Amino acid sequence: MRTFRREARKIAFWAVAAIAAFVAGSAPGAEPHQLTTQQMKALSLNEADRIVRDDLLSVLQSVDPIRQGRGLWLRDVGLPTRAFRTGYEGLCRRDVVRLRYTVATHDGSYADRPLRPYSIEADAQFALRRAPPLAWSGPEYTRVREEDCERLGVDATAHWFDAPNDLEAARAVNILDATLTGARAGTLTPCLPDSMKCDGLSTMKAAKLRDLDRISSCTGESDHTVCYQYELEPARLVTVVARDNGGAPYVSPDSVVSVKVAVFINDR
Repeated sequence: MRTFRREARKIAFWAVAAIAAFVAGSAPGAEPHQLTTQQMKALSLNEADRIVRDDLLSVLQSVDPIRQGRGLWLRDVGLPTRAFRTGYEGLCRRDVVRLRYTVATHDGSYADRPLRPYSIEADAQFALRRAPPLAWSGPEYTRVREEDCERLGVDATAHWFDAPNDLEAARAVNILDATLTGARAGTLTPCLPDSMKCDGLSTMKAAKLRDLDRISSCTGESDHTVCYQYELEPARLVTVVARDNGGAPYVSPDSVVSVKVAVFINDR
């Protein structure tokens, strides 16, 4: 127990805060204190420590069933935040805080070795509450809490996908929607210059936005293009290069410059 406590002190502050709050019996999702800026600045160190820990736990949802994944031991456990409104109409966001684990000893099989937490990381996830196009509506910081988004956050059937940030998520979804529209209409035929054929585009006709699992940015073909890679279920990697329209919500299928579809192995 003493060894565990010494190791726990090395964890990042808010990981410690979450663990301490759980031990103390506080519940995830509890209402925050709602102090003013001046009141927060006036807190003593002990009061600030307690309140910030409580506030951290208040934005986290309960832990989902723990799964080992493909690793030899449990690598991390995710705690999602409450879902909230972004600056783009129709786009909701949550952040998943992942508490990372490593084995504490090297005795026995990997699955039977004690684990200890050592770090945290957070990923942004997004869900659509309506169909694209997703339009920028401005940074209304006082309206981040929205019932539609909060309902998505607790809806087990809601589909969440990873993306770097709000802007990239909205712009990439608009481009993907235009790509799928062109593929279904049979008007989308471009391939990257080094592609020998466009056979992979036929699989795009049946693809849906709900198949989206992850968005990553990539390098465009020129200064006037943008590039996104989409991981679509089941196991498709789609690379789309489109003309840069400055982030305008509506994207025409004619703006799509090139598309490449490949099969990948998901080892996460």
